[in-house]
Amino acid sequence: MIFRRGQVVELLKELYMIDDQLSEWGEQQKRELESNIALLLGRELEELEPNLHKLIVRNVPNLVALHNVAIQNITNENYTQPFVQQISAHR
Repeated sequence: MIFRRGQVVELLKELYMIDDQLSEWGEQQKRELESNIALLLGRELEELEPNLHKLIVRNVPNLVALHNVAIQNITNENYTQPFVQQISAHR
């Protein structure tokens, strides 16, 4: 039997009981990070906080990249809880 990549991912998620849906907390984190990115890329920060803008302007691309990494790695507020429970259950 040949599986497509999407089928394999879905099978693994089912086998390991992985829920990739963000919780309300995760959605809030994502919105805050996206808002930060918009602030970093817009003119509002420069207008409201010119001194801060002067300090970070050269690092804005790095800050945006880090925010994008953070967005890609949002789990939920108790991200270790299910894993700890699974280990405990197998003992």
